[in-house]
Amino acid sequence: MPAPNIPIRVGVIGLSTSGGWATTLLAPLLDSTSPVFQKYKLVALSTRSAESASATAEKYSAQLGHTIKAYHGASGTRDLAQDPDVDLVIVTVKVVDHKAAAFPAIEAGKDVFVEWPLGKSLEEAVEIAQKAKAKGVRAMVGTQAIHTPIVKKFKEVVESGAIGKVLSTYMTVIIPKENGFMGGDTISERATYMLAPNSGATHSDIMGGHLISGLISALGPISSLSSTVTSLYPTLELLDSSGKRTGKIVTRHNPDQVAFTGLLASGATVSFQLTTGVTPAAKGHNTFRWTVIGEKGTIEATGDSVLYTMVANKITVNGESWEPEYEWNYLTGPIQRGWDEFAKGDEGKYATFEDAIKLHKIIDAVAVSGRNGVRVDIN
Repeated sequence: MPAPNIPIRVGVIGLSTSGGWATTLLAPLLDSTSPVFQKYKLVALSTRSAESASATAEKYSAQLGHTIKAYHGASGTRDLAQDPDVDLVIVTVKVVDHKAAAFPAIEAGKDVFVEWPLGKSLEEAVEIAQKAKAKGVRAMVGTQAIHTPIVKKFKEVVESGAIGKVLSTYMTVIIPKENGFMGGDTISERATYMLAPNSGATHSDIMGGHLISGLISALGPISSLSSTVTSLYPTLELLDSSGKRTGKIVTRHNPDQVAFTGLLASGATVSFQLTTGVTPAAKGHNTFRWTVIGEKGTIEATGDSVLYTMVANKITVNGESWEPEYEWNYLTGPIQRGWDEFAKGDEGKYATFEDAIKLHKIIDAVAVSGRNGVRVDIN
């Protein structure tokens, strides 16, 4: 497949004036200081309502200095996908809407980006990936952790043989209690959809998926696992748009504590634990810790940032400190790198839909094992 024409003309499903994740995801494409700004051009967007679409298009038309087309609703998703001026469709909506947003773009033969998780279930993710493969479009999933300095360093150290044969690895993650998005006994009103049993947006799906993508990028696939999951916060209080408690109580229908042990394909053991509900001010806690133990040494990272950024305050390789370098900035640097790789065409190194399926299989195995109390092999 030939390299894409530059700039790649982009249509976005889910961008609005209210900010949110879409704004962060698209920051490298909308900020003139970004290294990839010249490689992409926002030309169209689609939101749920005509008012929102018009306001968002007006905002970014003024910011970027050119007219951006505004589409809205289900018909808008189809019209954007069929727009001859659009090369790449970016899907950044709730995971339950990923399939409905991505399918028209794929059917129209457009390249497509879908934020992680690819689908609300393994089965849906496979369906989306198969559709993209059948149509021959280029497709990227948003597992930005693979582009972080930490993952790159861990992979480099392991492949260099500096720590010898890998024997084991463990990763622990803490989501602070006051994080209204996913942690503890509160949740923002806009995130309540995540509490449903099959939302595709559980702790395992989102947080687990992003972090595990980094782990397997550096160390290779997980071949089997056994998980333990539970919910220590079965009810939660809603937070309003300003983050204040409302007194309204909702019920959680999926786990808020996740742990598993297993084997990498290499034979090394792997351990992962995700804990929610810790007070941010609690002493002695690192929200992120990742260690790889080899026959000849150890590499370890600890820090205060989770999700895809994996920002570490301290990284040691065989006892010696290593200082990571962040491209552009630590938050959007990994995202920028992903866009840069995608712009290279077939030569780019980015997470494909096939990579997403491998990750979905791990997340599905965690759910099956936790639900049935069995060890699960991952093909």
